[in-house]
Amino acid sequence: MPNPHAPRSILSEALDLVLRPDTAWDALGRAPLDLPRMWRHLMILGAIGPLALLMGTWLFNSDIIPIGQALPLAAGSPMSSAVSAFVFPLDLPLRAPANAPGLLTAVKSAVALYAAQGAIVLLTAGLIWLLAPYCRGRRDGRAALAVVIYGSTPLLLSAIGLVRVSFTLLLAVGMLHSCVITQRGVRRLLGAPGDEASMLLGIIVMALYVLIPILAYLTTMAGVPLTG
Repeated sequence: MPNPHAPRSILSEALDLVLRPDTAWDALGRAPLDLPRMWRHLMILGAIGPLALLMGTWLFNSDIIPIGQALPLAAGSPMSSAVSAFVFPLDLPLRAPANAPGLLTAVKSAVALYAAQGAIVLLTAGLIWLLAPYCRGRRDGRAALAVVIYGSTPLLLSAIGLVRVSFTLLLAVGMLHSCVITQRGVRRLLGAPGDEASMLLGIIVMALYVLIPILAYLTTMAGVPLTG
């Protein structure tokens, strides 16, 4: 069994969480939960979605069209801040790199999405911290943050699907896998039994359906719409 205290790469952490979630959570539960390590995981994997959004908005000449309300794809998923499903026209040519206004719009949307991910992480971790005791779990802020960040790994990886509409099915796959991983994380790190962990996950999802559109609206009112 690998030493849980030994430094590990982002790739090995992500692969373990996606392919061997029980083993990964056990290793995380044995080791001290290191905040810089958690934020490193989020900052690196969390860049996938904004970069994909940047490419889809600018390179594919896509005026992003929201086709739904905010979609909190999984409890504790930073990519819940994607806020909408996006349509990228498939029959448009690549936009010339010299199109400065288009690049500025794409960059604004990507930066807004990246920043919103951090806000969603803190919001979700706070909700888990607050509600865990009511689901027979421990009230542990650091563990709640770990559940949020590591549980979102499949969805963060699948956020490459934001680049084109033909790839967005990846988000649904990542969402479902993140739900399973997050539930196991609640059980392992917070000590909530299986049924209560699932109930906590459901409560968080419902709360995010209300809170994420509010966050998106405030972001848009501030002049930095996530939808470009």
